[in-house]
Amino acid sequence: MNKRNKGFSLIEIMVVLMMVGLVFSLVLFNFGDDGPSKRMQKTVEEFTLWSKFAAEMAIVSGEPIGLILEPPEWQKDPDNNGWSYAWRKMTHQGWQEIESLPKQQIERDILLGITLEEQLWSYSAEAPEISEPIIVFYPTGEVTPFEIEFTHELENDLLETVAVNLWGEVVWKEQQEVLDEIKERNL
Repeated sequence: MNKRNKGFSLIEIMVVLMMVGLVFSLVLFNFGDDGPSKRMQKTVEEFTLWSKFAAEMAIVSGEPIGLILEPPEWQKDPDNNGWSYAWRKMTHQGWQEIESLPKQQIERDILLGITLEEQLWSYSAEAPEISEPIIVFYPTGEVTPFEIEFTHELENDLLETVAVNLWGEVVWKEQQEVLDEIKERNL
């Protein structure tokens, strides 16, 4: 009777190392640094969700909710900051901050093209003394017609659009198109 060594063979060790490497690479791929496309999609998704929440909040509270957009040029350090947006509610004292809707900062590589009531929104390089909302969500469910195109400075083919549809709902156009296509296939 041969006594076999109680250690592992070289092949067994190599197989285990290969499996560990494969699992490690999958973990890095899924949880590693997101590329520009994923970061932009996350930004657009967050903006869309905040906008829908603000629209619902205006209806429930009975107070208009305004969106203030600030381009990088209005920031303290335009080289390191991108666009930012904040929400305000209309009160008897004017537009007031909403604690439950904190100011959001967009990465500086993400650029915005803003159309209000079918006209391109242009702003001066000088920040106004008092920031006023450019988009308002009303308690009646109405919304200032807008379309915001998100593009990425490093990848010109990335384009995501958030807009108000015919029913006054805030929609992420590209995501809605995919959902509509899936519905059509399933009918």
